[in-house]
Amino acid sequence: MKKLAQLVSYLFHPILLPLQTVGLYFLIEYYYFTPIELSIILSQVAIVTFFIPISIYYLMRSLRILKSSVMVSDTRERIFPFAINIALLYTLKSLVLYNNSAYELKHYFWGLIVTYSLLLLGAIFRQKYSVHTALLTAGLTFFTLLLIHQKTPALILLIVCILITGLTASARLYLRAHTSYEVLLGGLIGAVPQLVCWVLLTP
Repeated sequence: MKKLAQLVSYLFHPILLPLQTVGLYFLIEYYYFTPIELSIILSQVAIVTFFIPISIYYLMRSLRILKSSVMVSDTRERIFPFAINIALLYTLKSLVLYNNSAYELKHYFWGLIVTYSLLLLGAIFRQKYSVHTALLTAGLTFFTLLLIHQKTPALILLIVCILITGLTASARLYLRAHTSYEVLLGGLIGAVPQLVCWVLLTP
């Protein structure tokens, strides 16, 4: 059971979730884009949200700035990675994705910037929240709002996303990586900014 919980935690690790959410977005919206556009945007998101952060992580490990595993459990050690993620997400939203038609993704990344800012604020004040739950609920909220906005009947896919969110939250609790309070607060930190950004930015 422990190995399953660890597997789930790695499959839906925060460093993978933005790319997974963008992939889910294109699963619904693919007919608005050419194959070349899909490839370019997915590649850009993969580079900025996965390859650059993972490279920075291993650099920090080699310089002994980070001592935690890839889960970065130490609250103090989370500050720098959170700040790096905020800068990268802002770059992705404002520069990399500036001229493409996937405008809903800009809502998602705005919400994600707010989420990481709240997580950073918590880390500064030595408060630990579940980043897994935060990014999962951010993606789930974005996906739900997208389905409502587009009037797309994808109930089975939505149920799968809810189950994955619940399974991952349960895995984090089972591994004692977080308390139920930290998981709940993480969920709110992920969901509320997405809802606010969608309401404010959607025409």
